Amino acid sequence: VDPTLKSKYLWWNTLAQVQRFQDCSGKSTHYRYDERLHLVAVTDALNNTTTLERKPDGEVLRINHPDGTHETFTYNELGQVLTHTDGKGQTTQLLRNGRGLPKWRQDAKGQTITYEYDKAIRLVALTNENDATYRFAYD
Repeated sequence: VDPTLKSKYLWWNTLAQVQRFQDCSGKSTHYRYDERLHLVAVTDALNNTTTLERKPDGEVLRINHPDGTHETFTYNELGQVLTHTDGKGQTTQLLRNGRGLPKWRQDAKGQTITYEYDKAIRLVALTNENDATYRFAYD
């Protein structure tokens, strides 16, 4: 219930996936799934549809937006994201270490964030785009 005492509603399918969301103004967003139970389309309250193209294992390859733009993704053999290209054609890349954790991330402008981990796979240092390093300690 919102401050004006109007309610929001969710409808679920038998597999506990949201099929429909109705906002406080009574407008609905609909969700569609494929036979493998992966989300493949979202239609908003203005009847704009976003679609998701997937690999058979469910990894999202492409998101098609109602305005005609799209996003794409690439993955490594473990199914972890390596690149994301946004609707403007700008690509962000991830380099992962031997455990699959992000080692660095570089955006389309060439700005890099680096990550360091300890033997327990906890983040111990992060260096941001401005070359500021933050260190983390654990008890």
